[in-house]
Amino acid sequence: MLKFLPPLKIHAWGGLGSQLFAVSIANDLLKRFPGRRMRIVLHTGGVTHRFPEVVSLFPRYKFGYTDDYRLDNSSQLSSRRQFSGQVRNFLRNVSRILSLVETANNDFEFKRVKFWTLSLRGHYSYRTIPVDFYFQLDRSIKEVVANHSTGLSDTCAIHYRLGDLLTLQEKKPLPVTLIIQELNKVKKEYHLENFQIFSDSPNIALERLSSLGSKLLSAPSKNSLEVIDNSVHAKYFVGTSSKISFWIAGLRASVHGLPSSLPIGNQREYEGLFVEVNKFVKGYPRNN
Repeated sequence: MLKFLPPLKIHAWGGLGSQLFAVSIANDLLKRFPGRRMRIVLHTGGVTHRFPEVVSLFPRYKFGYTDDYRLDNSSQLSSRRQFSGQVRNFLRNVSRILSLVETANNDFEFKRVKFWTLSLRGHYSYRTIPVDFYFQLDRSIKEVVANHSTGLSDTCAIHYRLGDLLTLQEKKPLPVTLIIQELNKVKKEYHLENFQIFSDSPNIALERLSSLGSKLLSAPSKNSLEVIDNSVHAKYFVGTSSKISFWIAGLRASVHGLPSSLPIGNQREYEGLFVEVNKFVKGYPRNN
């Protein structure tokens, strides 16, 4: 019967971190409904224009693309468009009552997905991520990234997302004072002097973290997959308020058993990514 149903469309908005959540939910749904056809629909829309970085990692999945990014989303709706929006909201509510459309943002909502569900439209980021998906992701990264990280056993890797956060009004970068405070603690606890910063704005990140006072402080230019590959194998990892940081810490904990620090203010966003959060992840700022 499943083969006669239209493909279940799993919609995803955002960068690589968000795209990984969409692939993870597809992975779990295939276990639950073997034979169910699925398509992951990657949207370019959102606060900034996003690219389909996840496709090369998981070629066995079917992907679709919707180019819906707009520079200006602030224009007022006409009365006709408002009416159209009301109709869409009504149809959306009916679809959710019938389980035709679900959000599946957490474990409870994931259980609501039925074999006849036609569309998932959520962020999926509060779900528990199974360990087997991390091992799939780890293997995929090793296959795709050409120049693997080496010689990072004495290094603290830092993922410092800046980029669009430098100009957006609704989001701001994590205060640099908090990052420096955590790095100084890591430096003392793990006797580290070698620090590598991975950022979408490497020069700005290097300048902001220069007060760390380490002579072995660098900010190499890497793409997202190289950032993950390098950060996963470092002795210690300090992330910021970014889904890429959360996935890196998840990989380090689940596959490699390595420690990380993540902002405690984002704990709700990343606690589902770990089997044992307290064992491998320290939230910062710390009380002691």
